[in-house]
Amino acid sequence: MQMRNFKISIQEARFFLTLKRAKGSWRTSKELADDAGVSPHTARMYARRLTEMGLTEVARLYPGFRYRLSDKQHKGLGKEYLTKLNRAVEAFGLDTDPGFVFIEGV
Repeated sequence: MQMRNFKISIQEARFFLTLKRAKGSWRTSKELADDAGVSPHTARMYARRLTEMGLTEVARLYPGFRYRLSDKQHKGLGKEYLTKLNRAVEAFGLDTDPGFVFIEGV
């Protein structure tokens, strides 16, 4: 199956890496934005995109939604996007941090 032409920025790769480093803990988009070095608006956009693809779970709480990576098996478009995100992290050299472990398909 051919991959779609997803274009992933270094900001989105950092956002994804921030979610991976959270290791299943729930994080607000503001916390993710601060840790990834992106604006809160951008963090909300990335969180919404990943949620729509089934890559994140969302807890709709007041005053802010909370997100974490889904541990479910991904299929179709979500699996393709996850592969692209992991490759972007590697290509941008973000996986060279000793605190980060690159895991294909997670």
